[in-house]
Amino acid sequence: MEDLFFGALAVCQRLQDLHPDVLILVGAAVRGLEPGQVVRREVAPLELPLGDLQHAVGEAATGYVSIDLVLEVATAFHALPARTIVFEIEPRTTTPADILSPEGDAAVSVAIDMIKLELAALAPAPR
Repeated sequence: MEDLFFGALAVCQRLQDLHPDVLILVGAAVRGLEPGQVVRREVAPLELPLGDLQHAVGEAATGYVSIDLVLEVATAFHALPARTIVFEIEPRTTTPADILSPEGDAAVSVAIDMIKLELAALAPAPR
């Protein structure tokens, strides 16, 4: 487990170093859903035109990071593992705060439970 807050290019480089079989990304993203909703999705390398990939790499060079940008940059550098799973929480607000909203707090617990189930399913069967 790693905190990948340090920019999409650095995340991509870390993926190139590790060559993981599976990547699970967890974060919050505004998708227009109900606040606190948790979504799980499997992601394949993106089918983006070269210009879009170049734009993503340029944006990542500024140090910006988001799940979408990590996926775009990792696709551009062929660093996205064959199996990539994303868990996202819909935030109530994107303004900085010292505490989570009640929806966000509840969603974190739901996301943790979902991720535990995912990890259990990925674990090799005991011998």
